[in-house]
Amino acid sequence: MLKNLFAIFARQPKVATQVAPSAHVPAKPVPVGAPVYPPIDQGVAFGSAEAVLGSQKDLIRRLRLGAGMDHAEFDHLYGSVLRSLASYVDLLPASAAGTHMGPGGLFRLALEIGFYSRQAAEAVIFAGREGVELRRNLEPRWRYATFLAGLCCELYRPLSRMVVVSDKGEEWPMHRMGMGEWVASIDAKRYFIRWVEEDQQFVNASASVIASRIIPDVAMQYLQEGHGKIIPAMLDAVVIDAAQTKHNQIADIVARMRRKVIDRDTVLAPQNYGRLTVGAHLEPHLIDAMRQLVRDGVWVCNQKKSRLWYGKDGMFIVWRTAAKEMRDVLERGGVSGIPQDATTLAETLLKAGVFVADSTGDLYWKIKTPLGESELIAVRLASPELLLVAIEDDVPPEPLDANLVVKDAPKATTEPLVITPLAVPAAEREVIQPASTVPPVEASAPVPPATPQSPPANPPKQGDSRPGKPRRSSKSYPDMAGPSAIEVVEETSGVELPEEVAGQMSATVRAVMSQLLKDYQAGELAEFIERQTEGVAISMEHLASYGVEVTKIMIELGNLGWLYAAPDNPKRKIHPATIQERQVQSAILKTQVALDLGFKV
Repeated sequence: MLKNLFAIFARQPKVATQVAPSAHVPAKPVPVGAPVYPPIDQGVAFGSAEAVLGSQKDLIRRLRLGAGMDHAEFDHLYGSVLRSLASYVDLLPASAAGTHMGPGGLFRLALEIGFYSRQAAEAVIFAGREGVELRRNLEPRWRYATFLAGLCCELYRPLSRMVVVSDKGEEWPMHRMGMGEWVASIDAKRYFIRWVEEDQQFVNASASVIASRIIPDVAMQYLQEGHGKIIPAMLDAVVIDAAQTKHNQIADIVARMRRKVIDRDTVLAPQNYGRLTVGAHLEPHLIDAMRQLVRDGVWVCNQKKSRLWYGKDGMFIVWRTAAKEMRDVLERGGVSGIPQDATTLAETLLKAGVFVADSTGDLYWKIKTPLGESELIAVRLASPELLLVAIEDDVPPEPLDANLVVKDAPKATTEPLVITPLAVPAAEREVIQPASTVPPVEASAPVPPATPQSPPANPPKQGDSRPGKPRRSSKSYPDMAGPSAIEVVEETSGVELPEEVAGQMSATVRAVMSQLLKDYQAGELAEFIERQTEGVAISMEHLASYGVEVTKIMIELGNLGWLYAAPDNPKRKIHPATIQERQVQSAILKTQVALDLGFKV
C-alpha cells in the first residue's frame, strides 16, 4: 500500500523553481479588487495628464477666472505648466501618512499652494516704486511668478522621499523623464511606491530640479521680460525657507499659504474621523456633505432661521432639516447606503467624535437663540473648526456673546482643533465688512395653514417686484451707510448663469448677478454697464439697487478674484468710469469673467 501511495506522489507534476521577489516589488500582484488577507499593496493606477487635470477641473477653473485671461492666454501661461506637472508627477501621493496622502495628492498639493499664493498676491504691490504704466506691466508677472513658486515648492518629495518601480521592478528614472513618459515607455498600467528616509540637507534644493523641468521656456521668458529680479525671487521662494530670505514678498506669501494648505488638509483628512471597519466608512462622506453645504452658502451661521448657531458654549446644528439636506447632497454625489433616519446619522457622527452629547448622555441639545423665542433641537459639534475650515475665501464668523444651551451642560470633552481656515489674510482684503446673506428657510416651528377667511400673513405691497426678482431699492449707493432694510428674494427666475461660474457664488449674490444679466440682455442697462479698457464697468449705484448690500457683493466678487484691481492700489475695488458720457463709481469685472458670465460686450 505504501508503494502505491509513493507512486501517486511520484506522478505529480514538478513545480518550477520560484525566483525570490525583488525587495521593491510585490511577489505577485493580485488583480485589483480581489479580497486578500493580509492586505497587500495594489500600487497606483497610471493616469494620463489630461485625466489628472480633469480630476482638479474645479480648482483650475477658479484659477482661470481669478487670472482674468481668455482661454488662449491662460492655456499659454498656466495650462502649459499644469499639463507638464501632471505628466511629470501623475497620481503620486504627497506623503505616506501625512498631508495629501491619497493618489493624486502631490498634484493637488502643488495646485492648491499655487492657487492660493496667486490669490494672496492680488493684494500685494510688488513694484511699488515704479511708475503706473510700468506697474501695470510688472504686477501680472510678479503674480504669475508667485503662482509658479507656490506650485513648485513641494516638488522635492518625489526626489527625496520615494522610489517608484513598475510591477517588474523597473525603477523610474526621475531625472531623465517624467512619470507619464516612463510608464508609457514600459507599457505599465500601475506602479508601486517605496518610501525612503529623506536627507533634510538637500530637501528644499530638490524642488528646483523638477521646477526646471516643468516650467516651460515661454514662461521664463515672460518673467524675464518684466524685470530681472522676478526669476531670482521666484527661485529663492521655491528652495529657501522664508525665514532665511529678506524682503522677498513671494517667499513670504508662499510660506504662509503652504502652512495653511497643509494645516487645512489635516483638518479635512477623513482618516481623522471614525474608525475604519469592514464595510462602508460613512463618516468622511457626512463631514464632506456638511462642509459642502457651508461652502455653498446653504448653511449660514448666526442669522435668522440659520442651520448653524455659534455661541460662547459651542457650535450647534439645527438637525432635522440639516440631516435631510446632507442626504440630498450625498445622493446627488452618488454615495449609497445612507441611513434615512436623522437620529441614525447623528449617532454615527457621535460615535466618531464629531458630535458630543450633553451631561445626561443625550444626543440632542435644546438651544435658544437671540433672534427667536422658541427652543430648537440641535446637535453640538465637538470642534467649530470642523466646519469653519470650509469657509475658504471669507472671514469666519465670530461666536455670539451669549450661551445658547437652554440648561447648563458640561463642556465638551473633545479638545477643539486650532486651525485657521484657508483664506487670504484680513490685512490683504478690501477694508469693508460683508453683510449678511439670506439663509435658507428653517422650519423651526410649525405654521398653521391659513383658512380661506384669513388674510395673507404678508400681503403684497403696491409696487412690489414680480416673484423671483430681487426687489429694487430706491436708496442710491452714495447714501448707503448701514445695513439695508430690504428683504431679498432668495432665488431668481432670471437668466441662468453658466454652471461653472454660478456654482462659485453664494445664493444671494448669484440671484443678483442672474437678474443683472437678464436686465442687460433685455437692453435695459445701456446707461449702467459699458466696456472699459480694464474690463466691464458696472455702475455701483445700479448694483446697489437690487436690494442686497453692495459691500457683500463686492467682497464676494473680490475674493473670487473677478474684479479688476488697480496696479497702484490692489485693495481698491471701486473705480471711476465713464458710462454714456457720465462719470460714475463702478465695479469693473475682468473682461474674461464678464464673458464667462454671459455679458456679450
